[in-house]
Amino acid sequence: MRPDALSRCEILTMAFMPKRNLPMSTFRSFILLAILLAMTLNTLSSPVKLIWDTDFMSDCDDPGALGMLHALADNGEVEILATFSSGRFAYSPAAIDAVNTYYGRGHIPVATTKDPTAVSIAGSYAQHLAQNFPHDTPMDSSVPDAVDAYRELLAGQADHSVVIVTVGYATNLKNLLASGPDRHSPLDGTNLITAKVVKWVNMGGNFEDYENNDTNVNWTRDKVSAVTAIRNWPTEIVFNGREIGHLMRAGARLSQTPATNPVHAAYKQFFGGTAKDQHCADPSATLYAVRGLGPDARKYWALDFGRIQINDDATFVWSSGATGPRTESRMVSARTRPDIGLMTLDEVDEIVEYLMIQAPLGALPDAPSAPSTCTAETNATVRGLITLTWAPCTVAHPASWVAGYEVRRDGALVGKALGPRFVDTVAATGDYVYRIQAYTPSGVLGEALEVPVHVERVAEMP
Repeated sequence: MRPDALSRCEILTMAFMPKRNLPMSTFRSFILLAILLAMTLNTLSSPVKLIWDTDFMSDCDDPGALGMLHALADNGEVEILATFSSGRFAYSPAAIDAVNTYYGRGHIPVATTKDPTAVSIAGSYAQHLAQNFPHDTPMDSSVPDAVDAYRELLAGQADHSVVIVTVGYATNLKNLLASGPDRHSPLDGTNLITAKVVKWVNMGGNFEDYENNDTNVNWTRDKVSAVTAIRNWPTEIVFNGREIGHLMRAGARLSQTPATNPVHAAYKQFFGGTAKDQHCADPSATLYAVRGLGPDARKYWALDFGRIQINDDATFVWSSGATGPRTESRMVSARTRPDIGLMTLDEVDEIVEYLMIQAPLGALPDAPSAPSTCTAETNATVRGLITLTWAPCTVAHPASWVAGYEVRRDGALVGKALGPRFVDTVAATGDYVYRIQAYTPSGVLGEALEVPVHVERVAEMP
């Protein structure tokens, strides 16, 4: 995923990496050096375009992974296209937004499942973040529907460009697969995924049975979604079994970060007063989704390619070396393959935790480019329907990107678009002027494009 130069940078950083007992000032110096080198060298490679799907309610490694993901974004390694909730706990979307806001990206799209059968678990840390940290996401049914947001977002992306990582339940993906054509795309869910998604990183399963034989709650709490999505997913799947992250530990050093850090607060709340090390199930899946196997010279993990046969109860059989209509693989760590020179789990722990506690860049002032080559189509057979499409905008800063577009009609805000397409309806014939502006995850608006539209007639409803 990253250029060779950045891999060499990481290797050098690892070689001189401070151990846990060094003074904080020395530790900060190493982190600052690593960040500066990464920011310089990351301009050589395109960032991963990623949708992060989480339950964000039962375990604190979710906010740990999200904080780490923002650090990777600060390093220019990933564009966080959206952060979706796969559970029904009312505080989870707002808690996700609280973390996004802390990292200066409060305008990243947040949506949640509307499936009445979805899992709901009361999470004290999620409620604490939602009630005590800045965000602008409501804690009621007005939070956008994740399936609709998935469809809108994917429709606006280049083909075979998006990585999806689930560190919660597969509820949203099951429902996305079953979705039909709509105003966002003429493709059904399966074909939309086939066209736009390059890989699904699935945190779930247990392929080695190191600590116990639990499949993983991400599958067993919503068996129907896990089984349906895995069986029917049309593109590559990489499984991050629980034996990977559950043998890793990170998080205690979050206590060295400010009290205003919601990730620190989440670990503190989860452990009853003091941030402690927790397993890295979600961080390890997230790290793989962005960095892949790791540096060229000495990788974090390897892949075992094969095929999964999953039963209705979410138990499964994995066949190594098998082939099928899609690529399937599972992550393998140094515990499984000590013979191939992978980093030890302790070394990967260090990388995860350094990213977790990396100081955020905060809101960035860089504005996106103006939209261009906008076309407008009107459809009188559908009462007053207007479809606007335009060329995607860009942001020059490597740690920023376009999070969405504001669309105004005759000066009034009529909606936001997650991609370069917007559908509007008007009630009368006449002339209208649309104003389109891209905005960044920090909420900075770019230059506006004004598009005049003439509606010849508005058909009466039959």
